[in-house]
Amino acid sequence: MDFTVKRLDHLGIIAGIMQDLNIAKLIDERFKPDRQMNVTPGEAVVAMILNGLGFSNRVTTLTPQFFSNKPMNLLMGKDITEEQLNRHKLGRTLDAIASYGCEKLFNEIALLVCTKEEIDLRKAHNDTTSFSVEGSYENQLEDAEVHITHGYSKAKRPDLKQIILELVVSFDGGTPFMMKPWSGNTADTKIFNERIKELQKAGIEANTGRTLIADSKLYTEENIKALEATYFITRVPATIKEEKIHVLKALNDNIWTEIDKSYKFRSFDLHHYGIEQRWIVFYSEAARNRAEKTLEKTVQKHEKELETDLSQLEKKHFGCHDDANKALESIIKKYRYHQINDSKIIAIKRYEKPGKPAAGVEKIVDHYEITATFSRVPENVKNELNQRSCFVLATNISKKVLVDSDVLKEYKHQDCVEKCFEFMKAPSFFAASFFIKSTTRIQAMLVVMTLALLIYTVAQRRLRKYLSINKETIPNQIKKPTERPTLRWAFQLLEGIDYVINYAVPGLVEKMILGLTDLRKQILSCFGETVLKIYQINRPDGYFS
Repeated sequence: MDFTVKRLDHLGIIAGIMQDLNIAKLIDERFKPDRQMNVTPGEAVVAMILNGLGFSNRVTTLTPQFFSNKPMNLLMGKDITEEQLNRHKLGRTLDAIASYGCEKLFNEIALLVCTKEEIDLRKAHNDTTSFSVEGSYENQLEDAEVHITHGYSKAKRPDLKQIILELVVSFDGGTPFMMKPWSGNTADTKIFNERIKELQKAGIEANTGRTLIADSKLYTEENIKALEATYFITRVPATIKEEKIHVLKALNDNIWTEIDKSYKFRSFDLHHYGIEQRWIVFYSEAARNRAEKTLEKTVQKHEKELETDLSQLEKKHFGCHDDANKALESIIKKYRYHQINDSKIIAIKRYEKPGKPAAGVEKIVDHYEITATFSRVPENVKNELNQRSCFVLATNISKKVLVDSDVLKEYKHQDCVEKCFEFMKAPSFFAASFFIKSTTRIQAMLVVMTLALLIYTVAQRRLRKYLSINKETIPNQIKKPTERPTLRWAFQLLEGIDYVINYAVPGLVEKMILGLTDLRKQILSCFGETVLKIYQINRPDGYFS
């Protein structure tokens, strides 16, 4: 054959950004150097990230197979054979990461990356998720930092053991800058309490204030007291008595400030859990629409249950009137959206002795039976719907710094963490990585996955920032222009770029990139000169702003 074709597609972007950020070098600096290594730990991590962000549905152990049709010299920055990236090399790299410290390694590298990319870390969004794992994991060391165990499965797999991943991501681009693996049964309240301490320490060292933004799991007495010296925004759990009181007060007073057609709010200043703070009750039309559907299903379910309970009750015999009445009252207490109508406790009489009664003998009460009907209580259903249409956000940030309506805007960005978790759990991203049987290697694998997420978010931030600054757009999935595309979509637009080595002319090896359309060149131009060099694109003067 006179030529060789290697698939490049979007992988040059990932490789170029990792080269820009010196990811391999930063990792290698943290391990003991070994000059005899053909592939360093940093290069092995880079290879695993390329595999994961190649969305190839290949497990990590098949990394050599992934690179079999890829231009290794372009992606890795040097000549490495795919056989050198075997499972033994990758396994030893994971062991080295675990020995160094998973949380320590990621946090150090992420902070350097965020500093270089000028990512604003003053607002931190914190959350956790669980990853289900295969295997028994029965021989775990008792003093190990993390244990694979059963717990509340956010992955909807309670049958499997799990490990928990905590992420802290920036408001600026949803970039992860802190992570930590936790045992599968660790409570979120404990995780958040530890993170508060770390964020406060990091804020002091960086001489900058941090705002911690999290969901309702953050709002516990212990956590809120610990946050006295740190700004926070969080949702108040509906299980707290004071939350219901303030929602009810806002509804009854009906004195709202409207943000738009979707939201209105009422703000309260209060002292709770030892801290002066604001509770802002938000009424949401979207929440009301959702509540209408779910509440109607709940009410209908209760109707069926109540109908069954009454049917069974009517078949029972009671020894006295009071017993029958108590049984009826116990059922009434269970159903808040319904009331009992026309209930009757009937005394069933019979003659004391069998056979024909003697003259003048009267019947005696044998037992009591109940009959009853029921109906909805519209007022109770309405009140519940109003309650569910509201939620409460708490903050200790002054109104002078952050007005009430902007508290909601800040909290809404909490979905950036959820998007990170959704991305990490996609089947095409590090497929089946958790068939690894070693607990420490699973922890290390979480580091590699989170580093891949870090690279992905940095790349997406660069893409959107460049398009915004230069007032450019690219077509979205329905051919409409957008300046905020997802990086995943941009990757799909780059499918079909090949690296070709031509041997047709004796003594001459010609290397070229094929498949570069104007749109693809425009997309590649958003990521910097290192990426352009990988794709052999010459940058015109003034091409970058």
